[in-house]
Amino acid sequence: MKMEGEYGFVDIGETGNLSSEDIQAYMSCIVDAFAVHVDREKIRHGLWKQAGLEDQIQQIRIKSSRVLHSIELRKTGALESEEFVYAVGEELVDIINYAVFALRISKGEFGEQ
Repeated sequence: MKMEGEYGFVDIGETGNLSSEDIQAYMSCIVDAFAVHVDREKIRHGLWKQAGLEDQIQQIRIKSSRVLHSIELRKTGALESEEFVYAVGEELVDIINYAVFALRISKGEFGEQ
């Protein structure tokens, strides 16, 4: 199976050191992020397209700070394991989406470059 992107084709049959489990886990994360994007687009109707590249990067910084804070809370025992996984997971999925938005803006698809 081949997937096409701007940087060429990715031959899923030629993944080098990646196991099928690695590929499935990676794509599961991407699908989770896409599902969040689709869900939010139903409400926000492309609001992200009005923001610039710097705005997207600022959101990544904010989300990254929250992840780092959650890591510290987990280390001190202030967050239980389930709370940690949920809190960090939510932020990381958002980071994936903001990174995609930033990439698309940087390519000139929307707004400033």
